[in-house]
Amino acid sequence: MIAATLAAAVLAAPAALAQQQDQGASARHGQVQPSPEAKEHLGQEIRLSEVPPMVLQAAQRELGAPVTRAEKMTIYTRPVYELAGKNASGQEVKVKVNDDGTILPSGTERR
Repeated sequence: MIAATLAAAVLAAPAALAQQQDQGASARHGQVQPSPEAKEHLGQEIRLSEVPPMVLQAAQRELGAPVTRAEKMTIYTRPVYELAGKNASGQEVKVKVNDDGTILPSGTERR
């Protein structure tokens, strides 16, 4: 009985060690997954129907194109929307808009 338990532990140890090493390597190489709290700050894709009308209208005016994708994030504790569409040349264009419809300068970083 003791021999069987010991054999099972010896056989399982390399797999557990390999898994721990893989997790450690990921963390060392910057491949750490963000916590649920951090995801709000990084942005989350949302449906266009979830974007306030004022924000959607401001983005469409600024982009000069229909909005096809939306992401919601928090910058300095305030909800901000990053909206994207395709211009006449077919290139993706993006704009960040505060929840009150104010266009943010390009280069505004997520916090």
